[in-house]
Amino acid sequence: MTPIKLATVSAVALTLTAGAAAAQMMTEFDGDADAVVTQEEFQSGLGERGIFGNYDADTDGMLNEEEYASYDNEGMIGDYDADADGMLSEDEYHQGMFSSYDADQSGDLNEEEFTLFEDDAADRGLFD
Repeated sequence: MTPIKLATVSAVALTLTAGAAAAQMMTEFDGDADAVVTQEEFQSGLGERGIFGNYDADTDGMLNEEEYASYDNEGMIGDYDADADGMLSEDEYHQGMFSSYDADQSGDLNEEEFTLFEDDAADRGLFD
């Protein structure tokens, strides 16, 4: 697992329980039930869980270096910062997270890719 995936997974403070809830996560994210999770569905799923807001301490809709560092001790804000302004918008954050799991760069997460996200999240104890 790459450091960016570790940082990403550590940021995902999902409020799901172990076991069955983890197995249901793809279904919850897959709004049109087509067995793939699009970037929009992924962003919506994360947004509904308030993940980004957990780190946006000043509630300005952006993560600055200090806020980003609160969960990313690798200091990799640049990997997600598409406009290179030194801050992450919620869209940049979600896009970066999504892209780190879209191994085939198809624009959606198939079951195998989404399962990797679930496994990484579970390995970090996010479903406990």
